Amino acid sequence: GFLVGHEMGLGKSAVSIISADIMNLPRLLILPASLKKQWEGEIKKWSINKDVNVVEKGNDRLVEGWNLVSYDYFVRHYEKFDLSNFLIIIDEASYIKNYKAKRTKIVQEKCKEAKFRIALTGTPVSNHLYNYYNILSYIKPNFMSIKYFNRNFIVFDEIVARGGKLIKVPAGMKNLDKFIEIIKPYYDRKRKEDVAKFLPEKIVQWRFINNTSEKLSIKSELIRQATSFFEVFALLRVLDCDDIINQSSG
Repeated sequence: GFLVGHEMGLGKSAVSIISADIMNLPRLLILPASLKKQWEGEIKKWSINKDVNVVEKGNDRLVEGWNLVSYDYFVRHYEKFDLSNFLIIIDEASYIKNYKAKRTKIVQEKCKEAKFRIALTGTPVSNHLYNYYNILSYIKPNFMSIKYFNRNFIVFDEIVARGGKLIKVPAGMKNLDKFIEIIKPYYDRKRKEDVAKFLPEKIVQWRFINNTSEKLSIKSELIRQATSFFEVFALLRVLDCDDIINQSSG
């Protein structure tokens, strides 16, 4: 397996799609439900195989090409999937950073069946080295026991719990050079400053959308019903109507 940890905008989706085409395996993409449409567009843009099967109903089945499924659906229906010949890609891999969560346990255990696993995230370590460990346990099952990981890479403090019992809690990290050396074959991260000289100039496009009288009426009613300025502002931002915000503040 492999972890693609590029910063946002540096082509994680394109890298995984092209890699999938090269491997030429049936592929299952597990992702947040809100990203399905975005990924359909990316697949149609980058993949040789443009057909996308969105799995979202109880009787839906996997096909040989691209299959998209949300984390929630996968957790509910994972037992019906045979992934033994599949490439599995998980997007927003921070969704499995908590080793105690049911979602993390199911994704890690079920995806062991797959022939190959890819994880995508722009923030592989959001709070602690354990975030890395849980994602790496998905892409390379049993790559390191939790006991070995704790002993070699985590600094613990002892605190007094209820009843006067001493317990150890994670307080920091150690031997990071050694950890980075171990994970190097399975992980690639690029930052914008690393590749800036290869990128084209940023293009900014302004697009103006005219409001219909019906939309203006709805937005005005929201203003009337709101109980505070902050509620007005939040509602109108969601609806993208700066024109009424300007009128309200005038």
